[in-house]
Formats: sequence, structure tokens, C-alpha cells
Amino acid sequence: MMIYRLLFCFFLCILTGCSEKDIVMQALTCDEQGNYEKAITYWSKAIDMNPHDARYYINRGADKHELRDYTGAIEDCNMALQIDSSLMCGYISRAGNKYALKDYAGALKDYNAALDIYLFRTTKYRITVASETATSPFFNQAITIEDLMEEPKYQKTQILIDRGQAYYQMDSLNLALNDFTVCIEGKFCLSFCFYWRACIYYKMGNINKAYDDLKQVLLYEDKNSDMAKHVQEVLDKGIHVLNTKLKFQP
Repeated sequence: MMIYRLLFCFFLCILTGCSEKDIVMQALTCDEQGNYEKAITYWSKAIDMNPHDARYYINRGADKHELRDYTGAIEDCNMALQIDSSLMCGYISRAGNKYALKDYAGALKDYNAALDIYLFRTTKYRITVASETATSPFFNQAITIEDLMEEPKYQKTQILIDRGQAYYQMDSLNLALNDFTVCIEGKFCLSFCFYWRACIYYKMGNINKAYDDLKQVLLYEDKNSDMAKHVQEVLDKGIHVLNTKLKFQP
């Protein structure tokens, strides 16, 4: 059945003059424009033409995530990881979708898998990791086929901040505290991490440290942002109005 499907796609591309690269470029263009439904159609065509390229599944999954089809996105991540089990962004993407579905234990497992790959790459092979990270894997980047060929580089702190959120949701507060402290020491997303850590301290009953971290938020956050306005409200009215649902994102 697969051979007939591939032959069909091959002859279709001959008739329409579309190559695999053309399809990928169309998909990337739609991603850049925010037209995720159409991008999914193009990624599906690319997968039909080359079902063994894990990156196509990752990109299609990223678009499904944007459309809040988290289950579908997880399925695409599963397919990508079946093809390449060392794809760090596959675990990170799947973890994010599991988190969205409130499967925090599943998300935690994937974040730990991503960290294992990160440590293996940076320790065993001494790979230099870029200081800047992509916001989404293979997605919303420059529209060139070359950019698609390379997996985004992640910082350890980027994974820790995500894992810390999963720990927090599971009430593993000491572990969450450790992850956010490491991120703060690494000067990563300081206002966001201080806010999360303040919420952790508050849930742990350490009110003084919660206040100290909230004051730190105002040193690094734009004073006109929603986070800064909320923190100022807490400092003015009291810790009882602190939003521990953590609706703010970095």
C-alpha cells in the first residue's frame, strides 16, 4: 500500500511541477503567516512524499499545537521520535502538549528525556550550545530550506524552566524550587522565574521570601506589563491576592 501511495505522490508532483522542497517552502510560508490549517495540509503532503523525515512531523505537530489539537500534536511527536529517538525537540514538543492536557507526569518524563539528551550531547561530545533558543522547533523561523535542516539549539535552563512548571503543578515544590533557582542563577527569564519562585515560596508558607522575589520581578519586568501590574498590586494589597495559577508566560 505504501509503495502505491509514494508512486501516486511522485506522479502527482510531476504533473503539478511541485517538488518536495516546493511543498516544504509552502508549509514554512504558511507557518510564517500564521495560517496553521493550510500549513498542516502542506506538511501532510510533504509527509506523503517523504514519510521518513522526522522534521515534517515535528512541524505539523507544532501547527496542531497552535490550533490546540494537543492530542494530534502528540501523535506527530510520537511518529517523529519513532524515526529519530535522539530528537530533543521531539521530547520537548511532546512534553508541552502533555502539559497542555494536564498530563504533568507525562510531561515531566519527556522533559527529563530531553535533559538526558542535552547532557549526553554537551558532556560526551563537547558540543557548544547556542545562547539563544528557538521559541518553537523547526517553526516560525527564516523561510529557507536550510533552516529546516537543523534542530534548534536549547539551553539547559530552557528545559529546566519547563520542568519546574510541571513539578509545580504536581506539588513537588522543592524540586520546582530547585529548577527555578538554577534558572535565576543562570540569569534566564529573570522576571518570570522570580514570579514563579515567589508563588512556590507562597505555597510553601515562606511569605518573606515570596515578597523578596516579587520585588525582584519589578527590577527586571516592564512596568507596564500585566505581570508587573499584578506584582505591584500584591505588594500594595497583600500576598493573599497573588495569582498562584501562574497565567503569565515568558
